[in-house]
Amino acid sequence: RTDSEDGQISRLYGLSTFKDALQEGEESFQMKFLSQVSLILDGANYDWLSKAAPTGPSPYLLDTLEYIRARYDAIFTLPNKDMVQRLCVNCLRHLAQAMEKLLLDPSSPFVSMEGIRRFSVDVAKCEEFLATCRVPGLKVGSAPMFIGLRQLVDLFMNQEWANYITEFKNPTLNKYPYVKPRSVAELLTKLKEADRQKKIKLSLSAAAKKDRQKYLELILKRLRGLDETQ
Repeated sequence: RTDSEDGQISRLYGLSTFKDALQEGEESFQMKFLSQVSLILDGANYDWLSKAAPTGPSPYLLDTLEYIRARYDAIFTLPNKDMVQRLCVNCLRHLAQAMEKLLLDPSSPFVSMEGIRRFSVDVAKCEEFLATCRVPGLKVGSAPMFIGLRQLVDLFMNQEWANYITEFKNPTLNKYPYVKPRSVAELLTKLKEADRQKKIKLSLSAAAKKDRQKYLELILKRLRGLDETQ
């Protein structure tokens, strides 16, 4: 990003607006804070079918975390530590929900495994941010904001859909307890459609590709069955 672009971001999300909102009370501040976070996230532009290996976190995410970190410095000066914790947690939860919405957005009907790996790099950056943002009274291990995203991404990178279905109702065995069957089905549908419409190139014979499509359809059918039982 250029210096001029940095300056534009600074002006757009100026600290003066932020400080004014702090004076208006918690609810008003939170609304403005989260709306600014959403505004930056709206600039996300993923190439879900990219063949290139990820080289680092996405620019939109770096801008979002940069904005949050700068405002956290001001939040931490507030005397009410309960309020500080609520504001910080709600912001991180909002970010996690927005990223999940981006991943499952139906307007992007296809995804490749490489696209999911690229998204995983962004999730890792969020986890790193959570570990270093010093939210008062919040232990990283007890903060579930990004656990669901991490587990969903890992489930796909490990391609453990069948195991997930088998272990779903057994909490002692389930490796992905924060993942909802509907989310798995939505993302797997994107992967299946990308395969079917040859949006991604697989080093498989025609027969193997056909078997893979049948396998994914069976997994989807079983996932929908799990979703209906919840």
